Amino acid sequence: MEIIFKHPPVRDAAGNLSLTPFKDFDPNNKDHYPMDKGIYIYGLRLNVTNKIKFVPLYVGITEKDSLQNRLLKNHYNKNKTNGKGNKELWDYSTNRVSSKDVYLKYAEMHHYDFINNEAGKSGVYRKSKHYINELLYLKQMIYFQNQNYFKIKTGQAFGAHSNIDQMTAIAVYPTIGQKIIDTKKNYSANFYFVYASIDDILKKNTDLDKNNWIQIARNIELATKKALNIIGIHTTAETIKNTKPIDMDIDLRDIEGNLINLGGHPYNVNEQYKNLIIKVRK
Repeated sequence: MEIIFKHPPVRDAAGNLSLTPFKDFDPNNKDHYPMDKGIYIYGLRLNVTNKIKFVPLYVGITEKDSLQNRLLKNHYNKNKTNGKGNKELWDYSTNRVSSKDVYLKYAEMHHYDFINNEAGKSGVYRKSKHYINELLYLKQMIYFQNQNYFKIKTGQAFGAHSNIDQMTAIAVYPTIGQKIIDTKKNYSANFYFVYASIDDILKKNTDLDKNNWIQIARNIELATKKALNIIGIHTTAETIKNTKPIDMDIDLRDIEGNLINLGGHPYNVNEQYKNLIIKVRK
């Protein structure tokens, strides 16, 4: 099964699709988000060593919502300036970064993803002092919703578990808050995503059970995370339990010219991607 990711449906005043959606996308414009359901990869448009690149941070799916609602309301609006988000934030407090900067962030994100998914740590453990102490080794992480994360980081005692949103964290912990403020500004201006429509996938693969599309989307989500891992891009969404990988090809050719390339993988040709279809096998 081939899964094709594409740019947002950015249109001009006449209703024509933009030839340069990566440049023209406006994260504040609801019409630049599709009404389909499907799988998405969101991140930031950043100046990476003097080239504007898409740096993925999160892979997700829609279940009840449209992609428009999920991406605009649940991700962009909550992570942008003044948004009361509760997703973890990594230090993207500046729009200009080096490849090494991104590599270091991805290394920490990969470890964070491991302790939350592959290691099977969940529930009570994620509220424990041991877990919070492990997160403190992640120097690129600047926000985590458990308030004990901030307490220990600022030399206070570990206490009762309580959650805290990004805006409250800024107000209560101002010495840490500036990087959160600047990262949220970056989200405001440079949020970006690509997506695969579940309707397109079901039309192309008529043997799939349409009534089971949510499980199909979950399988694609997992395969997409694994495909990005292969090229050194590590995202942090929690994997739904009991989701098993199935054979599929993740087609990123539509975005390969915009996608960050850190090298060190077989898809690197003269520091550029070429024919970026990543085969994921169970």
